[in-house]
Amino acid sequence: MSRWPDFLLVGAPKCATGTIYELLGRSPGVFGAPKDLYFFGSDLATTQPRLSLAEYHAQFEAAPAGARLADSSVGYLCSERAAGEIHAAVPGARIVIALRNPLDAIPSLHRHCLYYGLEEIEDLGEALAAEADRAAGRRMPRRCAHPWMLLYTHVYRYAEQVQRYFDAFGRSSCHVVVYDDFRAEPDGTMDALRSFLELPAPEPEEAAADEPAPTELRVNRARRARSRRLSALLTDPPPLARRLVRRLTPQPLRRRVAEGVLAANTAGDAPPPVDPAVRAELAAAFAAEVESVSRLLGRDLGHWLTTPREAAGTAR
Repeated sequence: MSRWPDFLLVGAPKCATGTIYELLGRSPGVFGAPKDLYFFGSDLATTQPRLSLAEYHAQFEAAPAGARLADSSVGYLCSERAAGEIHAAVPGARIVIALRNPLDAIPSLHRHCLYYGLEEIEDLGEALAAEADRAAGRRMPRRCAHPWMLLYTHVYRYAEQVQRYFDAFGRSSCHVVVYDDFRAEPDGTMDALRSFLELPAPEPEEAAADEPAPTELRVNRARRARSRRLSALLTDPPPLARRLVRRLTPQPLRRRVAEGVLAANTAGDAPPPVDPAVRAELAAAFAAEVESVSRLLGRDLGHWLTTPREAAGTAR
């Protein structure tokens, strides 16, 4: 019998969603589908083939009987349709929402898009200035698997996005993880999340001396591609090549090959600092938004709007 996910991690991007999903998958009895399937969110612009209903259910076929099923796609939060589509399919699902300071998340998403060949404007300020044109379909890269990701400020308009899930599922069926909490108290944050999902704690793991503890795991570290053209071809191959590869090779093999090529195409340079003027402009643009999110969640997130130097001074 076909089964739907019991809980969904709906985003937003670059908010430790990959790490949180990985850690949830370590709980006994949890089976997570591959990340970023994008079965829901029919309004998200993408060049990737949409999964059919049968293909989506097939992602859970290997789950043991009685396992709790999970789905995680970072675009589900900013999608205007995903909340309603998920509720129509799985009205009893539990929803996990991850949020991070937009002033930090936007530069991180920009670097992510550069690395995967989705973006071609290297300067963050210029990329932000191009949003209006891109929303109208102009100034888009020749190959861009997920054009919605390039509307950087739209992706992080949390108040309206979170409210859609509260309205669809009810506040008690949604759990919000704030990146600040996860970074400061990862164990306690994950314990609270598992309690919400009614999941047992994972079995203790013995990590090697040079490996991070499980809650220090970082997914999608900041990286630079040696060739963005190669990255773009991997993430958005020509339709004929995509059909041939999908027909001739199994999905696990495709993933391993793509990951290997991306690793070989990676340079280890540290990301450049964000221009203080650009950060100040973002702070002004998100001031009302942060106030709205603070009211919605019942906690003061005003520190998101301070610059790193201001934050350090306040901490003292």
